[in-house]
Amino acid sequence: MAVTEEEEHQIFWLLAPFLIGSCVDFLLQGYLFSQFFHYFTYYKDDKLRLRIIVAILLIGTTLKTMQAFLVIWQQNIVHFADVDGAVLLSYTSWWQTGSGLMTASIGLYVQTYFLFRLYAITQHFFFVVPIAIVLVFAYIGSIMATYYSALAKQSGIGLWFALHLSSGDTLLCGATAYALLTSTGRNSLKQTTDLIRRLVQLTWQTMTPAAICALCNLIFSQVYGGESKLVSAAFNMALPKLYAISMMWTLNARRAIRYGSSSGNMSSGEISAGRSRRREDVELGRFGTVGTIHIRTDVETLHYLEETRSDPAFSGTKGRASPTPSHRSEEADPEHLLANVSSLSVRVKIRMPSPQPLASCIISGPNSDARAPSLYPRA
Repeated sequence: MAVTEEEEHQIFWLLAPFLIGSCVDFLLQGYLFSQFFHYFTYYKDDKLRLRIIVAILLIGTTLKTMQAFLVIWQQNIVHFADVDGAVLLSYTSWWQTGSGLMTASIGLYVQTYFLFRLYAITQHFFFVVPIAIVLVFAYIGSIMATYYSALAKQSGIGLWFALHLSSGDTLLCGATAYALLTSTGRNSLKQTTDLIRRLVQLTWQTMTPAAICALCNLIFSQVYGGESKLVSAAFNMALPKLYAISMMWTLNARRAIRYGSSSGNMSSGEISAGRSRRREDVELGRFGTVGTIHIRTDVETLHYLEETRSDPAFSGTKGRASPTPSHRSEEADPEHLLANVSSLSVRVKIRMPSPQPLASCIISGPNSDARAPSLYPRA
């Protein structure tokens, strides 16, 4: 079927961006499914409310993918020979008119999570409230853009769409990085400094793709009018999945960051100061503690006994005292055993939840040389 030059222009610049954006949406949703599977498989000990938050995100992104499939089905199958009818779907169909609002809803959902994380770092409302106001204002801009899109008023769409995209992501990313960098002092431990460095790197890695996509969406929406070229639609279709990936990437990176930050040696002063307490892991999204610390103790006794032939519980070498491990028999007297203990050492093995490495702490007994508690992490 031959098409006119005008119809060819509409196909390439008004319909093709939705097709390209939908294909990118499908690709990113497949990646998200693997992220969701990884989370629900390896983070079963997360609190219920966090798992519910992730489940809602899973449902929301899946519905958005269904909406993208519906868009290309209507444009390329139902209106296959009707180019003008396919173009008008952007103003007459709810699934295509509300595409921007769906994107903004998923974006605000993810940004709310990052706002809570920012508050967990700073513990100051004055640091979070201004950013929250900006994000709410941006969401209102998306609502107004959807309203003008339903009325087919291009001037109102461009203005409110610009207000929606020009705020939020970069401000939130920069504030989080600044809060992390200023949370450590000059005399911070090496493990703490390394952890902060990893978190700052993770912040930029997870938020940068969504911020770049939103920036491209803003630029193309202002450079080209919606009546002639709709290039921004491709970026708008992919943007909610990049928001969701940033959140799931952050949640699933907790194991690697905890393992990396705990692989260094800990000084004995940290243990004696009581720093083996539980740590809150809210910064990375875990609303609770890392887990229970399991402690197993092995008691080893070493006896220096004078030779005695009458005691069947011990054996020795004639003519001198000989150190032999104690073996309790049925005739052995417990009080006699305790009375002949010359050295007592207790080996405490602290087992952190996976993937924390095992560590052992040797605590000297009362009759041996006093040594400060030390921690020797196993390789």
